Amino acid sequence: MQISFQRWLYRFLVLGFVFGLYYGVQRLAMLEILPSLIHFPSTLSKNFLFIFQHHFWQFTVGMLVIIVASRGHLWSYGINAMNRPLGFSLLLQWCITTSLFIVVLYYQYGIPYKTEIFTTGNTIIMFITQFVSGPVADQIFFYGMMQTLIGKFWDEPIVISRFRISPAILFSTTLFAFGQVNIPFYTYNTILMYGIFILLGGFCGYVYEKTRSLLVPMFAESFILGIPLLVKMILGI
Repeated sequence: MQISFQRWLYRFLVLGFVFGLYYGVQRLAMLEILPSLIHFPSTLSKNFLFIFQHHFWQFTVGMLVIIVASRGHLWSYGINAMNRPLGFSLLLQWCITTSLFIVVLYYQYGIPYKTEIFTTGNTIIMFITQFVSGPVADQIFFYGMMQTLIGKFWDEPIVISRFRISPAILFSTTLFAFGQVNIPFYTYNTILMYGIFILLGGFCGYVYEKTRSLLVPMFAESFILGIPLLVKMILGI
């Protein structure tokens, strides 16, 4: 029992150090390095500047690590279109289930986006961000890179009663949700947003584990982030 506890503690400490180091470097790069290399338009709001840099570093770091770790075999880190029938079957179930959830949530709390972001230029950038760059960057970083590497480092499931939990899915989902609630677009309170992204992240991690492809998780995130934006743009509510 003592040995098992020491192994758990060692793994938690190592993962905590790695994640803390990444977020520290990312924050430094966002505040100091990238602005000195790229001159952003003065009309671009600070919120969009934040999210652009957020996705830029996620995609860049994720792809570099995947290229090095996979030795060029990107398919082994989810960059593929494997198991499409299973993946899209799960996606259809996800879309039907979450559509009902979204209707109830919007009826109770409204659309979770700040009204001031919906100017002509901002709306176009927001549309691209929520439908394309966000899902691609998030899935490559948190699941293609992070979940795969954690799975190699800690492949033993965490057993609680009769439930077996994958540490890779648990850690990548928790960090995915943590990263999302820091994005300054949403009007819902932090706990509600964290719950939404835990559900989304858990689904993405599960589908990636089953299909070994990031294609369907990207579509799932695009659906949950993009539909509210589309409704807001069309109906103006």
